[in-house]
Amino acid sequence: MASGAAADVLSEVIIRDRQARLRTELDQIPALHREMIESYYLAEKSYEQIAMECDISLKTVESRLYRARQWLRTHWKEEDWR
Repeated sequence: MASGAAADVLSEVIIRDRQARLRTELDQIPALHREMIESYYLAEKSYEQIAMECDISLKTVESRLYRARQWLRTHWKEEDWR
């Protein structure tokens, strides 16, 4: 196997490992926060899309995302993700 191919395989393994860790960590987040984080960051939906799909106001989406980010800052350590 060429060194370039080995590096590609290693990169893929690292990416999959991080995704698995992220999924495990996301399962620890309270459901309401997880829904907002997944919709906005993973599904890349706009605030407007989230509001329509969840049948809530735009301000509610903003406040829920704010609280979800606060929860992440409090419970997750940045150095765990380096």
